[in-house]
Amino acid sequence: MKNCKICNKEFEPIIQKQIYCCGKCSRKNYYLTHKEIINSKAREWDKKNPEKKKECTKRAFAKFLEFKRKRFNELCLAGYYRRKKAKEDARVI
Repeated sequence: MKNCKICNKEFEPIIQKQIYCCGKCSRKNYYLTHKEIINSKAREWDKKNPEKKKECTKRAFAKFLEFKRKRFNELCLAGYYRRKKAKEDARVI
């Protein structure tokens, strides 16, 4: 049994040289060792593709808002928040 270098989880290696328990830890190590290069390439891509960046940001923000609304509704049902009652005449149908 060996311990993973990233998460310290104990695992049984498939081959003798294996030092990470899974691919996720291996990718995390790659990111940590090459962080500056990865981020600089991402910044360059952002500068070259402003329209695509705008679309990606818009999509990610919409996904986040959807999650936030869903979570707020769950908390309201659980009794953590009280919703304000909407006025009848303010609704537009």
